[in-house]
Amino acid sequence: MRTFKIATIAIALAGCAIDNDTSEPTAPTDQITEAVHDKLALPANVDVVQRHRMPVTDKIDHVRYRQTYRGVPVLHGGATAVVENGAVTKVLDHTDKDIDLDVTPTVSKEDVIQRALADHGVDADARASAELVIDRDQQKLVHRTRPDAAPVNRDEVSYATTRHVLTWQVYVSYGHEAMLYIYDAHTGELRAKRDPGSHDNTTATGVGFYSGTRQINVMSNGACGNFYMSDWRRGGTNIGVYDTPTTFFSNDAKFGDGAVPTRDYSEGGVCDPRETWGNDQTAGVDAEVSHAIAWDMFKNVAGLAGWSGDGSEGTDIFTHWQADDSTYYPSVGPFSHEHINLGDGNWQAGGSSHTSMSVVGHEFTHGMDRNFGTLAITGPNVMSEGIADIGGVLTQIYKRDGGWGNSASRITDTGDLDDFTVFGEILSDATHHHGRRFLSRPSLDGSSPDSYFDGIEDLEPHSSSGPIRRAFYYIMKGASAHDDWDAQTAWNSNTVFLPWGLPGLGVDKGSQIYFDTFFSCMDDSDFDQARTCASLIALELFGPDAQTTVDNAFAGVNVGNRVSYPRAPTAFAEVEPNESNGIATPVNWDAAPDGFENVFKMSLVGAIGSPSDVDEYKFHAKCGRHIGAQVTAVAFGNIGMPTMRLFWLDPSRNVWVAEGSASDPSANDTLSVDAQGFCTGTDEQQFILKVTSGSANAFGPYVVNMDAE
Repeated sequence: MRTFKIATIAIALAGCAIDNDTSEPTAPTDQITEAVHDKLALPANVDVVQRHRMPVTDKIDHVRYRQTYRGVPVLHGGATAVVENGAVTKVLDHTDKDIDLDVTPTVSKEDVIQRALADHGVDADARASAELVIDRDQQKLVHRTRPDAAPVNRDEVSYATTRHVLTWQVYVSYGHEAMLYIYDAHTGELRAKRDPGSHDNTTATGVGFYSGTRQINVMSNGACGNFYMSDWRRGGTNIGVYDTPTTFFSNDAKFGDGAVPTRDYSEGGVCDPRETWGNDQTAGVDAEVSHAIAWDMFKNVAGLAGWSGDGSEGTDIFTHWQADDSTYYPSVGPFSHEHINLGDGNWQAGGSSHTSMSVVGHEFTHGMDRNFGTLAITGPNVMSEGIADIGGVLTQIYKRDGGWGNSASRITDTGDLDDFTVFGEILSDATHHHGRRFLSRPSLDGSSPDSYFDGIEDLEPHSSSGPIRRAFYYIMKGASAHDDWDAQTAWNSNTVFLPWGLPGLGVDKGSQIYFDTFFSCMDDSDFDQARTCASLIALELFGPDAQTTVDNAFAGVNVGNRVSYPRAPTAFAEVEPNESNGIATPVNWDAAPDGFENVFKMSLVGAIGSPSDVDEYKFHAKCGRHIGAQVTAVAFGNIGMPTMRLFWLDPSRNVWVAEGSASDPSANDTLSVDAQGFCTGTDEQQFILKVTSGSANAFGPYVVNMDAE
């Protein structure tokens, strides 16, 4: 029996068939733990307790440990053991050091529970539980090793623990939602109050809006009808309606009409007859199919069947939440199971439910992260949303490349770059799609940074996760060398930190590194630790070349330095005077290094001294080439940016011809030109790039990065 909603009816799941995928350990756990203790050399009052063990893959096993101090869990402390052929070969030490703390609380558990309930307010359904843990206060330190003009790299930032704090973490549950309170267990001070859930988008298949017509798993002889929506192959996953105590049910074994919702179906009673309506059931069909794909991906590829890991417990999923959102909630003590809420979006305007593959995959990954990964709901959660976004991307790739239909143990790449976004399939109204989040260039969503910067932890979690999304895009798909990144979708991955781009490892290898990094190695939400773990795992699984790729992928988001990377393209400084074609500064191209994208590159460094100043650069290229350029102003006056214009010397007339309209003297801060569109001939021709002030008040230093192919 599993309670589907707090204080409501229970659904019997007798006769459920559960797929289990277990692996024999390579050595007895006590021997491994003893070896870990020896390598860590822990003081007498510190211990590590096994938290999770990944199934053996490629003869490599990972065992994760949670730190305790005098028997009390340490929130940010742990260790990961790498086990090869039964022997511990490496231990990643993430233990919290130098704890000296009285672990006897002076504020009682009952007191903080009553305070949390009082703050929550009068609610007959509210329940609370409390856990004693050791937290910490930290001071951020920045040690600059690069020029001041360069952005702060993650390896220049460290955190010093100023004190450890014994805390009560109190979870208050009310219906399908929750609130977390953190109290100092010695003083009673309220340190934090947070919603522990994750909020985002979702959609999903009988007859689904997203999944079409297909067979779904149901059970017969339910409490309300002949059939009810419970996926018996996946731990008895129940799919129902928000604030309604029973699952979708039917008397004729048909679910869904394939249409977006036409009304509010939430908050029904026991055996609500609306749950037999096809339009009501469509969201449930999509939710079940999307959940099945995410579950099977984690089971078949990562060896983790559901949030329990062994397939013994399904997922509670509630559709028709009246929000343009979706959310995962963790368990709150003994009062409620962790679950997923899926919103209906703007159904009044023809919008679709948040039940698609990328949304359900995203929220399901939050649950995997909570149970086996890095999701720390008590501190700056800078990357958990990115971890879930990558999970949503891999869920849809696993389906679209045929992996799900074949129960594949690997994820291969369909080549469709739209697969590397999440939430775009949701309709915000009858004709427009929902805003997406991107892996290749996170900033396209308008709020996420593309790379690490000092202060990123102050952003809200959906935005701060931009760099981890992009780092794993680089690992899987690589980075483009094209500076005019906005000219083609495939070039969006360009970054100044990887001027020659980066060849990726492919989705197969990249996904294996992803699963082991976040669900096997890491102990906290930290970019530096993510690089360390991903680099180690790449070396273990695929060798030193793969490790170099991973290190450079993280360098591409400003987390650490590049490793064995080619020197940057030649930077040519302007030579004054150069304000006309006759005295233009001569520059030339560098050829691409072996193994990188076949693009010629160079950089131009100059300054506009006044609004009337002009800088010209002369170079050669063939008319058949594509020429791209991106200008960046270092500190460019008060208004505007420098602008660029490309000219070709027509040898038949000895006349300089402007690219584009000759009557338009203005230019852009990005150029993307197929030279054959305005010049002729097959031999190398002369070109001029002209840089001017963009406005009356725009002047100062600039850099132009150029490419040709």
